[in-house]
Amino acid sequence: MISSRKLAELAGVSQSTVSRSLRNHPGISKETKERVAALAREHGYRVGDMAGRKRIPRKQKAIAVLMTGMNYTNLYLQSVFTAVFNEIEKSKYLALLLNDMEEIVDGSRVQELVSTGILAGLVITNLHYNVHVHDYLLSKRLPHVYLHYFGKDSVEMLDIIDTDNYLGGHIAAQHLLALGHRKIKVLTSSSASAMLDSHTFDDRTAGFTAALRAAGVRPKESDLVHIKDHDYQNAYDYVTANASHLREYDALFAQTDTMAIGCITAFQDKGISVPKDISVMGYDGIDEGVFSRPSVTTVKQPVTELAQETVRRLLGLIENPAQTARRTFIQPTLLLRQSTRRRNAARRE
Repeated sequence: MISSRKLAELAGVSQSTVSRSLRNHPGISKETKERVAALAREHGYRVGDMAGRKRIPRKQKAIAVLMTGMNYTNLYLQSVFTAVFNEIEKSKYLALLLNDMEEIVDGSRVQELVSTGILAGLVITNLHYNVHVHDYLLSKRLPHVYLHYFGKDSVEMLDIIDTDNYLGGHIAAQHLLALGHRKIKVLTSSSASAMLDSHTFDDRTAGFTAALRAAGVRPKESDLVHIKDHDYQNAYDYVTANASHLREYDALFAQTDTMAIGCITAFQDKGISVPKDISVMGYDGIDEGVFSRPSVTTVKQPVTELAQETVRRLLGLIENPAQTARRTFIQPTLLLRQSTRRRNAARRE
């Protein structure tokens, strides 16, 4: 039998990654989990064998993170879940993941977990507001916080933490305008998409458009393009199919970093230099943007602050459930990298 330290050495990861992999932590990749699990089986390692492992008191409560209707391959969401779990683990509570990709409408999965009596509270990250889940949690007086904004028309009694996406769009436009860009294509994802029934992209577009208009720029309807999904492939395919048309533009604002990376790759394949010929800007601030060539200038979402505020708010509700619901929006920031450049330098000879 080997120690967790030796298992970590064999797997080429840290001890904490071994622990989280064997506990099916959402922030660990599938490949890493499978590699660690295979080595653990090969060497007879079991989670309960850790020397000096702290035993969990029977009465210890947990905070669950409810994820429904989401695409877990989304790199930004992965970073959010990891940050939230890290914050929960700093408290006296256990961290649990309730993953219901089919999103059972009646909330039966939530009811099953609540019935165990282990939960002290819930962090809900649904992209869709589920009235059945909300009413059930209210009836059980179980504290819960939503880590997602459902738009300006959402129910007032919800505790919501999210990024100010309107401001994020405004920041993106101000950066491109400051570089002298006026002809800007905006690549977004349709809010009618099955994975995106939300106001997230609508708010980004509204903030971006407002900043353009304030600067005297009147965007055309054709400057805004909706693609099916906000991923590498769909963005790559769009640019590949429309490369000649896009040569007319100074800049492109892709409303996720994954789309921005897909766009940059497609431009390169078409012989269009970024940022010399066209500036490309993303949104989210995912780590993978560093490895793009050029690296992606982006609007960085405040992942750590979102996680800290979400868990802080939930812990406060656990201690004092009578608090009035409130909405908290945290400001994103501009993250300068290499994919944007001043217009005079970017225009082709």
